[in-house]
Formats: sequence, C-alpha cells, structure tokens
Amino acid sequence: MLDVLKTTQINIKDLSLEQPVMPTKGVFDPEKDIPFSNWVMIKKWLGEQFPITATPGTLEDFFTVATRAYLLFPQRREDLNLSDKLFDRRMHDLNSGFNMARDEEIRAQWRYILPTAVDIKLAFPEYYKDFRLRESDWKTAYEQMQQTRATNPLPERIRLGFNALVMFPEYYRRDASGYIPKEELAAYFEALSKKDLTANEVEDVGKGRVVAPEVDPATYFITQHWKSTLEFLKQPLTQPDKPTISYVRIANSLPLATAKEVAVTQQGLMITPFTPPVQLQSIPSIPNQRRF
Repeated sequence: MLDVLKTTQINIKDLSLEQPVMPTKGVFDPEKDIPFSNWVMIKKWLGEQFPITATPGTLEDFFTVATRAYLLFPQRREDLNLSDKLFDRRMHDLNSGFNMARDEEIRAQWRYILPTAVDIKLAFPEYYKDFRLRESDWKTAYEQMQQTRATNPLPERIRLGFNALVMFPEYYRRDASGYIPKEELAAYFEALSKKDLTANEVEDVGKGRVVAPEVDPATYFITQHWKSTLEFLKQPLTQPDKPTISYVRIANSLPLATAKEVAVTQQGLMITPFTPPVQLQSIPSIPNQRRF
C-alpha cells in the first residue's frame, strides 16, 4: 500500500468546516478546482518519467499518474505521452502476466495483475478489444477472490472488486454483484467520515461508489470532507515529485464519489456528473456524459 506523505494528508481538523459547499452533493470541475499551475507540474513530472526505456517500477508510477490525469482532463491527452508505442510495450508486459495466471503450474494471482490492466484499459479505451480476456480467466479470478474474501479487509476487497468489475464487467455483474455487502460498505464510509483520510481511503470512496452504486458516499464524504478536499487540491505542487502521485489519486476519486451515475462498460467508465439545481428562471441543463 502506498503511504501518503504528510504534505498530502487531508487534515480535517486543521481546516474550517463551518458549512459544506453543498449539503448532500458536491460538484467537482477539474478545470476550476485544480489550479493550472498544478497541471503544469503534473505534466512536467510525466515528462521526466517518460517510460519507453524505464524500469517496471517507474512504469507503474507513470501509469498511476497518466491514467488519472487523463480521466480528469481527457481533452489534454496529447500532453500525457500516452502513445501507441507505450501501449504496445505495456501490453507485452501485461500479456506475460496473463499467461502466468493461466498457467496451471504457476497460477499467478489475478489480484496482482488486475491493477496494471485497469490503468492500461482506462488510459487506452480505444484498444479494449486487445485484452482478449476469457470467461475462464474470470472464473479463475473470481475463485481467487472468493478464497480470500473472508480474510481480506474491506478496503482490499473494494479495490479488488473495482478492478475485477472494470476488466470483466459482464461476468462481474452476473456472478459477483454482492461481493461488497452494502451494509458493510456504508459502515466503512461512515467510519471514514470521522477521520482524516489518506489517498488510499479517498480512492476507496470513489471505487466503492462504482462497485456498490446503491451505497452513495455523498452524505458521508461531502458533509465532512468536501471543503477540506477542495482546499487541499488548490495547494500548489511546488515540485514534480512523489506528492504528485497522491495528488492525482485524490483528485481522480472525486468525479467517481460525487457522480450522479457511473456506468462500467467494456470500453471503461462512463461518468454522468451531478449538476446542482438551477433557479426557476434558468433553463435546466442536461448532464453531460464523460466517456472513458
């Protein structure tokens, strides 16, 4: 698990919470809520990490940031170095993992392969057919999920469930729709509302919203953490280093946590943002769908 540096901790106690921005829902607009200077630092960090010849560890960090930056700013894709050559490189590595998971003797754990697969799929939705995942892959992955269900803590199951849903949407909905019990998830969200959050926990809120859409985290998250999270995102990234990773992970979770609806398709995620009520004299606007 990635530890979050102190500079990236959301310390609710140190920030004013006299009145939430909205009592039950939040509207997050990356263009307005993320300073352009921070975008410049994110882009600079990605440029320094450009990974065609990089080590596997650097590649993981690069995709952690690049994928989430793309989901936040799809119109700025050309600035993210997400090239076809890079896709081919990552798919070559990923296919090696798939083969190890399929090997009867090796039986590599899908839970270690899926996070990389998810980042690649969300960063390159146009190539979703290249993954060529099989129903037998899902059956093995789901069997492994069931074997560890009783021992894995809920945060681990949220992350695994999210990854499995993104990579196997049809099979997950068919076989594993109750993998995350809604009562347990609601209790977890309530517990998070009473503490300072790490980047992992903010991501849990967003991913939990996707895997169990009937449990809306807005009441818990918006009431307690919305204003402080927006204030955190406005803090400047003074240098392109490790805090960049935590920053984009937190920022990318907000559209998921506050969406009106998140649909998972073979091509990735489709987010319908919540739009606030308009005044009677205004013309109501139809929510735009962002497709990834």
